[in-house]
Amino acid sequence: MSNSAQWALQTAILDMLNMDADSLAALGNPVRLYDDFPEHPQYPFALFGRIQLRPLPMDESGPQEHRFTLNLWSRYGGHREALEALAALRNALDGANLTLNGYRLVSLSTLFADVLKASNGRLFQVVMRLRAVTEPII
Repeated sequence: MSNSAQWALQTAILDMLNMDADSLAALGNPVRLYDDFPEHPQYPFALFGRIQLRPLPMDESGPQEHRFTLNLWSRYGGHREALEALAALRNALDGANLTLNGYRLVSLSTLFADVLKASNGRLFQVVMRLRAVTEPII
């Protein structure tokens, strides 16, 4: 089974965040960043969300653009915890030089982030959209 560029990117992000002091302080040790919603979450935590992949240019064997979402969840009374976790992730990821299995990371940057209060008034969600470009190592 071949390694996908997106999975290599996700794995590299998780590995790097687990070595970043600010990310560990914001999201626990090990960093609570999941690929699926945890059954019994400990807050705050982050979750890989929506993923869009597109070849650049339209060549399946060349570079790929990844647009993906990290969703952060906080139960802290107010915006502070969510904003601190967002800052930690953004500082760690923007322009990061990650080592990917089978691929080279060309770029990684935040496109936008929204901080939302859930309708129940207890949860805060951060929607952080990122863009990465990878290319296979030949």
